[in-house]
Amino acid sequence: MLMPALNKARMSAQGGACRNNLKQIGLASALYSESMDGWIIPGDLPYNGSTAAWCAVLGGGYKGLGNFGVTYYGNTKTAGSFVCPAEPIPFASNKNNGFTGCHYAVNVALAGSYKYAGSVRSWEMTRKIQEMKRPAMVIFAMDHIRTGENIITYSLFTPAYRHGTADFRQRTVYQEIIQQGQTQAAMQDGHVEDFSYGALESRKALYPQSPPSNCERWQCVGFDASTSAGKFVK
Repeated sequence: MLMPALNKARMSAQGGACRNNLKQIGLASALYSESMDGWIIPGDLPYNGSTAAWCAVLGGGYKGLGNFGVTYYGNTKTAGSFVCPAEPIPFASNKNNGFTGCHYAVNVALAGSYKYAGSVRSWEMTRKIQEMKRPAMVIFAMDHIRTGENIITYSLFTPAYRHGTADFRQRTVYQEIIQQGQTQAAMQDGHVEDFSYGALESRKALYPQSPPSNCERWQCVGFDASTSAGKFVK
């Protein structure tokens, strides 16, 4: 009887710590947008001929920008604001060994990714916070499963459902296995929300129009994904 109670307490503590991280990340994102004329931070930004992960940008040191109130030590140290305590896989410089960015990822339908500029048009767009119609329903960032990505793509299998129960799927390949746990998401208005797989699936009905190619309805709730203020500002 004692072990189940301890496991439940441990999972509850992990969920609380993850929720606090996402609140800090949401605030950091808002500060970034304030300093960048309203632009929402993309999952990846251009940097020295390559790209920089959003977590590295918010953690400071990107093109002279300061720290936005969160800590990130790079992908060789699993510590700071972007570590989910419920995720057993550490950070690493190689995706086969761990997360090359962090344990959270940005909703690509909302904010885009410079990494895909020129290849997936709907993923190279970012938006301004002024475009949000219902910020409390807009998913900004959430737990994710893919070790080599900094974005949540259209698949409902890219979020990590690691709260309440472990998510045993592989981290380097897509595994379409419905999970029983929950994923936590930082919403655009600053609050954090828990979603089951079914809850995310049900969000599709809240966005009745057709989403852009390579995006899905559940990602687009709360804003008009068919329009954009333009390609990512380089």
